[in-house]
Amino acid sequence: VDTRVGDILIAGLSRGQKRRLSIAIELLQRAPVLLLDEPTTGLDSDSAQEVVEMLRGVANAGHTIIVTIHQPSAGTYGLFDQVCLLSRGRQVYFGPVGQPVLDHFATAGKPCPHHVSPAEFFLDVINTDFSKEHEALVDRLVEVHEPAKKQLGQLTTETRDPKEYTGDQHKVGMIRQFFVLLTRNMHQNVANPGIYGIRMVMYVGLSFVIGAMYWKAGSGLDNATTEAEAEELSVSLVPCIFSMQAFQVFMSIAVLPFFMEQRDTFKREQGNGHIATLPYVVANYLASLPAIVIIAVLSSACIVGMAELNGFFGFFMNLVLVMVVAESWVHLVGALQPHYIIGMAVASGIFGMFMLFGGYMVPREDIPVGWKWAHYVATPTHSFRSGVYNQFHGENGGLFGEQILQMYDVEDEKPLVSGLTLVGHSVVLELGFYAVLKWIHGGRK
Repeated sequence: VDTRVGDILIAGLSRGQKRRLSIAIELLQRAPVLLLDEPTTGLDSDSAQEVVEMLRGVANAGHTIIVTIHQPSAGTYGLFDQVCLLSRGRQVYFGPVGQPVLDHFATAGKPCPHHVSPAEFFLDVINTDFSKEHEALVDRLVEVHEPAKKQLGQLTTETRDPKEYTGDQHKVGMIRQFFVLLTRNMHQNVANPGIYGIRMVMYVGLSFVIGAMYWKAGSGLDNATTEAEAEELSVSLVPCIFSMQAFQVFMSIAVLPFFMEQRDTFKREQGNGHIATLPYVVANYLASLPAIVIIAVLSSACIVGMAELNGFFGFFMNLVLVMVVAESWVHLVGALQPHYIIGMAVASGIFGMFMLFGGYMVPREDIPVGWKWAHYVATPTHSFRSGVYNQFHGENGGLFGEQILQMYDVEDEKPLVSGLTLVGHSVVLELGFYAVLKWIHGGRK
């Protein structure tokens, strides 16, 4: 059945189906031994039974399945071949299910009543939290099992010399991983409206409103009849440029919940040895670029077209670069924070500081010496400077273009340098993202 797994917007598979899907993903590696920690926890009895029945089928196909399980039903318990009972870390029994384990408890003086489920009976007996009598009984069970335990130990020490480990023969190469992850991420970006679809509506809607507010303000510079009118129009265009750059950065926070959900998927897949960290980071980065370019084209068309600003290409490239850097900030913050609410709060604080030190609210020369560093770290700084220069330099800048450039200390601006600086910011942030995934979340490569 072609059913989506689901996310925070779409229900998708049930919990039992997701559990079976996770197991199926592990089987893709054709591992001879499969370790599962409580695969039935949180499931209802029917879903738990279906999961264990599926595992029984996998075992029948030649795989060794080792499972930890709490409170199995009688039907679930009967599907296992071997059972290991532990009480406070001590091995009470290890061997076949059925009559042997019943005989073991009977030998220790605690036979299982006929009307009681064996699994429930065993767990009740070996639970020593609330009964001194059970503690003594567990001691007897451990003592009775000791000869079999020693015999098992001898068998394990008499094995042949293990072959030298040469790595996972089924491991997929990093280039192949990259293309598979790139395809999957791009498909998710298209299929999930919350990642870029809703943001596209937000960005374009805001761009339309800003364009409407500054309708033909750019062409008004050439048609101004007085110096006062030209100065007023020139000064009023600067907030237009700043607000677009700043809001594009700030609204990138909207993707954080979806990214952190993808991060959890990465942690599971990487921890199980399916993917490496490097191809994931690169694929995740490149998969976001098409949507960012589309958003930047539509936003630039609205603002530059409606407000009749100078230099469509310069405005467009500014938006692309500032959104790419903002996306990289979201990646790094999302990787560092345990919950998306905390991540959104942290990202909001960072982007709010960026707006303060971006060069519009406080010009560069007026920023206190101790805070100069924040001006250069702030993402909107470089896009704002480049945007103001793009609008007001040269003959198309109007009568007061040079004064505006001097007012915001951008008369010596080099848009190419600012663009490369933003690219550098993005690369550094993605390297930080990679480092966090590798060393904090246990990445292998």
